[in-house]
Amino acid sequence: MRATLITGLILGTSLFSATTFADGNTSIEILGGPMLSSASTGNVDSDVGFTLGAKLRMKALNIEVMPTYFGKMDSKNIGDSYLEIRSLNLGISRDFRLNSWLRGYGQLGVSYWTMDLYLIGEKRGEDNGVSPWLGLGLDYEINNFIHLYAGFRQHFDISGSDISVLTGQIGFEF
Repeated sequence: MRATLITGLILGTSLFSATTFADGNTSIEILGGPMLSSASTGNVDSDVGFTLGAKLRMKALNIEVMPTYFGKMDSKNIGDSYLEIRSLNLGISRDFRLNSWLRGYGQLGVSYWTMDLYLIGEKRGEDNGVSPWLGLGLDYEINNFIHLYAGFRQHFDISGSDISVLTGQIGFEF
């Protein structure tokens, strides 16, 4: 089921993007960078993770595919244990030009996530699911090809907890 869903999304996005490049207002951006994650339950410590992905920039909306690693989130309740959370995020975003070099953006998407529980270095449990997420931030255009991003994302109901993420990214537009 998961492989079928991912294959369908990739093929659908590819067909959609092939038809939109003809208008000249479409480009692809590769972006990535570090992020700081914290869970709403309060029983795990924050950690630094990273994200790397692609954005199809179009005139009205952008389509984003973003694999994400949330980092090792240490448990405060159980000594010597931690969680590792990874996700594949698919979303749409809309840019709002603030001036000639700065844009604001809003994002909406869905994540397929997996979470592993480790106790004394040994994997003891796992969970996975699909959850919605929202984001907003700023895009600073260094030039027509390089962008710097600062943003906030909220992932809802990842194994019963909401996860807040602060991101800093660099993007290269083609």
